[in-house]
Amino acid sequence: MSSFLKLTLISLLIFSTACQESTPEAKLEEDTWNWGFNIVKEQEKVVLMTDMLKAGNYPASVVNLQWLIRENPQLHPSIYEDGQRVYQGLINEAEDEAVRLRWERKKAELSRLQEKYFPRQ
Repeated sequence: MSSFLKLTLISLLIFSTACQESTPEAKLEEDTWNWGFNIVKEQEKVVLMTDMLKAGNYPASVVNLQWLIRENPQLHPSIYEDGQRVYQGLINEAEDEAVRLRWERKKAELSRLQEKYFPRQ
């Protein structure tokens, strides 16, 4: 990925965050993202994962998802929610039974990790 594209993606993410409401109600509803040591790389991967998911490009999305889970599994619960959609898309597109079963195992593993890091209250 070119430096220009990375800079553009990061700028868009920062701009959209800066444009959010700052009313007391909005403060109460804000999500807490547990950014790690490499916040720029994590933000880039989140943007890429969600954009590829929206475009239906599940193979590209899963690469970013797996990086996020490996590098910072406590980043945010939405990563797991989007990840479930990514894996379901891969399951639906799988033409080979063995591949489909592998994606189903990955989806189940993602559910276990989500429960571990973001238990339902």
